[in-house]
Amino acid sequence: DIIHQKSPFGDFFRSSFGLRSTNVSLDLRDHNDPDSILVFAPNQARINAYDTRIQAKGDNTTPNNARDTSTGVSSSRTTKIPLFDANKIKESFGISYQQGQTISLGMGDSSDPNGQGGTCTSTPIRVQTLTLPFNRYAIDFVQYLTSPGSNVIQGRKDDLNLLKAAMVQMNGREFRYVRLSDLPGPTEDDVYKVGVPGANLSQRNITRKVGGDYWANDGDKIDKNLFIPTPPLLRVQLKHNNSDSLVDLGTMTNSYAAQEKTNIDPINAAVTEVTPNPIDNNRNVRTDNKGNYMTGKKITTDSTNPRPYYLDSSIVTWDTDGWSNTSSSENDPQHSFSYNLQEILDKYNGNHKDNKISFQPGYQVLTSVVTNYQETPVQNTRLTNLYLQKGDESKTPFLIGDKIKMPFQYIDTNANASPLHIKGTIYKLDDKGKKTQVNTFEHDISINKTSNWTDSHLDLDGATSAAGNYVVEFNGTDNAGNAGPDAPVSWKYTVFFAKV
Repeated sequence: DIIHQKSPFGDFFRSSFGLRSTNVSLDLRDHNDPDSILVFAPNQARINAYDTRIQAKGDNTTPNNARDTSTGVSSSRTTKIPLFDANKIKESFGISYQQGQTISLGMGDSSDPNGQGGTCTSTPIRVQTLTLPFNRYAIDFVQYLTSPGSNVIQGRKDDLNLLKAAMVQMNGREFRYVRLSDLPGPTEDDVYKVGVPGANLSQRNITRKVGGDYWANDGDKIDKNLFIPTPPLLRVQLKHNNSDSLVDLGTMTNSYAAQEKTNIDPINAAVTEVTPNPIDNNRNVRTDNKGNYMTGKKITTDSTNPRPYYLDSSIVTWDTDGWSNTSSSENDPQHSFSYNLQEILDKYNGNHKDNKISFQPGYQVLTSVVTNYQETPVQNTRLTNLYLQKGDESKTPFLIGDKIKMPFQYIDTNANASPLHIKGTIYKLDDKGKKTQVNTFEHDISINKTSNWTDSHLDLDGATSAAGNYVVEFNGTDNAGNAGPDAPVSWKYTVFFAKV
């Protein structure tokens, strides 16, 4: 832990990271003492950040001593800075080093303004996980390269290489400026839906709203890309009845997935892909029941943590005409997606000809959105082969004693599912909408397999015995075990007194 509670990092990093950071800046660029430091740790200490963008700037000129700016007390430096000489760095890390280099990350510099070959990139570096290993007055960059399991950095390989070069060239020297800012995470609405895979109409389409593409700080314009990738990726998984196993229905990998160094050789730049950080509905990294952050893990070749697969973009429809340039705001998502269950099944089976699958009643389709190294909570769609909807409600009131034929429509994609059993209740409504039961009914209807809406009707007995407003609530089951919809269908009507 950091010993100085008034350090610029201090309590914030201990208590908040893993939550969505809006903007944390540590700035000594205008400080008169060039040997002052941002953080002092009396022993080894690590600071962890998740889903963030890094900006940093500093030079690697060797200081003579150090000043602890959190207490204003001078102290002699006992941490050797620089950690290595130029020959050792070239030999051990394959990176060019000399004093006087300026290292600039995300500050608008595309090259070292002093022309000394310092590592520079004009836009902020996006990371999924960042560990800062402090040791007294230094950032001990060697730990990144020789103990990556305890000093995790997850990001795209090009960005990992930039961070490696920057840290090595700083050679233990702390940056004069560090800023960690938000990396926007996606949101997905939580509308529960029932899907009918074999239908020809919208009941086999899954549609959701997506937001989160906005900066926490309105003035944050240095980075033009809110989401990477844009549009986000959709992960769709199939859950079988009474089983916890999931089948990834996607066929595409994520070329923007974060990676992590997995070996202790400082020269070896090999990395392994990691899964996205799972976030909650508030876009914070999720925690387990012990309060530990559930960050992305290295993918495996077995079933313990397999590589995620995502829907082919050719079968996903975004917004009205492709991803809209209109950004979302908090609690106001501006994007929507739609995909077709049958197209997903066809695409999957085309890529798995020896292991084809089918959709069965009761299966669940789990959809999540992935971008900026973050994955939303899954949204659930239950599959059924039966679906009902109400017909047109009468615009003309009925009279007491009238016979009512209530129209409705159904889809049932199962062969030999007949009969369709309709069960419902008639309620009378008072002026405040409170329901009082009037009658119940059950009817069997002969059906045939269909992939389109079929018109039907029910004769409602005792439905017009008194004047008032009424609502009929009903649902259905078939002989194949299908049931639907989950919430009763409602059909309203009004009864007037007969004219004398």
